[in-house]
Amino acid sequence: MILDDWIKEKHGIEGRAAYGAALPALLSQTVEKARASLFYKHYPAVRTLADFEALPFITADDLKEQGARMLCVSSDGIQRIVTQQTSGTTGAPKRLYFTRDDLEHTVDYFAHGMRLVAARGESCAMCLPCETPDGVGDLLARGLARMGATPLRVGLLRDAASLPVAQSVVGTPVQMLCLCALLRARGQELPQKALLSSDYVPRALLARLRSMGVEAYSHFGMTETGYGCAIDCGAHDGMHIRENDLYLEIVKEGKVVYDEWGELVVTTLNREAMPLLRYRTGDMAKLTLAPCACGSFLKRLWVRGRDARIAALDERLFACDGVLDYTARRTQDGLDVTVYYMDKAPALCGEAGMCYSYRPFTAFRYTGKRQVEA
Repeated sequence: MILDDWIKEKHGIEGRAAYGAALPALLSQTVEKARASLFYKHYPAVRTLADFEALPFITADDLKEQGARMLCVSSDGIQRIVTQQTSGTTGAPKRLYFTRDDLEHTVDYFAHGMRLVAARGESCAMCLPCETPDGVGDLLARGLARMGATPLRVGLLRDAASLPVAQSVVGTPVQMLCLCALLRARGQELPQKALLSSDYVPRALLARLRSMGVEAYSHFGMTETGYGCAIDCGAHDGMHIRENDLYLEIVKEGKVVYDEWGELVVTTLNREAMPLLRYRTGDMAKLTLAPCACGSFLKRLWVRGRDARIAALDERLFACDGVLDYTARRTQDGLDVTVYYMDKAPALCGEAGMCYSYRPFTAFRYTGKRQVEA
């Protein structure tokens, strides 16, 4: 597994036992650096994993209300600030701060992790926002260029015709499904590989892409993790975590668990500007230490996201041939679901509280992370 080689090269850590032995020191150093901030200065020193797990959780509300006090560098050291509105248009926004080195860690991760999807000398079409300097698209393009691939900055798709010829493609799950279905319907060549990111990646959608001959991989990341977090491998059985930069926990009823679904909690190990210690993401996820068939020692991660209804609808609807997209709206009686299809409308069995309508697919949509509309 390529991330194993990267971690060995950067940190001299090889294997699960070696990582476990190094982890207390990594966490101790992380907490000590964070204690330079006003927010974390009263945190106790950490020497063991038990010490670390005794630390309090932080939340999105802490980022909104106390984010500036979490800074460990002066304003001169900040390279990028990301502002996220989390409560409509009236709530206080979250702000995440990054130094140049913080962003470099992500570029380095992309330069290694993307070797699963792209190869030296190949072109990779990036169907993600790419205009913002140091944004996720820009960092990904720099990582691809560093590994010797050619990044094609496409941006969000409006039509399949806007996709240049490329061996691989990166984009949101639904946009990639729509793209590949349209290309196939037109008799055009499909990309050989696809990386799906920026939203929940349904297993059923992955299976649809693979049935078209596209080797599809999952990626999970969020702004809080520096965009990159965990990537699929050839075994397609969970995403491997960049454990040299991030320490993840799954918490259920206040306890850290493995091989069970719970809330994903993130700690950044090398973050300079704004370290996050035991940050509750709100995402439902699962971790395992069990060995992967690919041979990697890294933990594997599965993520369902925050809205269980979307995950359930995804698996149900995308398993149907012809379904390319849908919207869901909450009503007094349940959910109104509009299904967008190609060729033939699917025959979906009605369920209590579910009302389906069908429309031919005519255009790409993008509204950010998919959710049930109010």
